[in-house]
This record gives sequence, structure tokens and C-alpha cells, in this order.
Amino acid sequence: MNIDDLIRVVVEREASDLHLKVGSPPVLRIHGALIPYDGSSGLTSEDIQEAFEHITTEEQREYFAREMELDFLSLSLLSSRRIHTEFCYFHSQNPQVVL
Repeated sequence: MNIDDLIRVVVEREASDLHLKVGSPPVLRIHGALIPYDGSSGLTSEDIQEAFEHITTEEQREYFAREMELDFLSLSLLSSRRIHTEFCYFHSQNPQVVL
């Protein structure tokens, strides 16, 4: 999984959200409906970690390690669109992401 490719899909399909969760394929929210990304298998914890490291700064990663959540805006390199991003732990040891 490449997070830049997924962000490109979000922009192309005009999705409002991208949900990333270990064990599930990426899910797009399009006009309120949650739609699994075509042809993608379940994400691994390594996929989530790679995405996290790619789109965060060292300072943000340190904050996340302390607080177990991170909420920030990032400017997509693939478009002029600002992307609100939230990383958090829910009911498992694996982080979940909403972009």
C-alpha cells in the first residue's frame, strides 16, 4: 500500500474520508457511503506504520507515542487540497487512521 496512491484515489473519487484499519482494506467515504477500495487486501500493521511515518514529522510521532492520538492538517503533495488526518488507537494495539 502506498499512501500517496491512496490519497490520489481520494482526490480523484472526491471522497471525503479514507479509513485505514489493520485487517481491513482501505475504505473511502463517498457521498456518505463507506466503500472498500477496489482490489485491495486487508492492511497490515506495517502498512499503517509506513503511512504514518510518511505523512508525519518526528515531532508528531513523538506526540502520538505520548498521547496515543494525533489530529493534524497536512497539505497533500498530490493536490492543493488540505487533508485533515487523525491517527488513534481504539480497541486494539494497532493504530487506525482517518484522512
